[in-house]
Amino acid sequence: MWELYRRTFWRMQVLIGVVAGGVFAWRQAWGLALLFLIIMELSAVLGAAWGSRLRSKFGRDSEATLR
Repeated sequence: MWELYRRTFWRMQVLIGVVAGGVFAWRQAWGLALLFLIIMELSAVLGAAWGSRLRSKFGRDSEATLR
């Protein structure tokens, strides 16, 4: 999981920063922008965990069909 998160870290941080900055520019509300930032950070970690699980699951399935 951490390998996938580490590979996509900087791209996701840029995207999260742009979205949170856009929310702040649109609404001028620090609380709303902070909420978007926290939710997107949590989603990035959960997405990396899910992606890692799917990669390992499909990797095992494809190896089993080759045998």
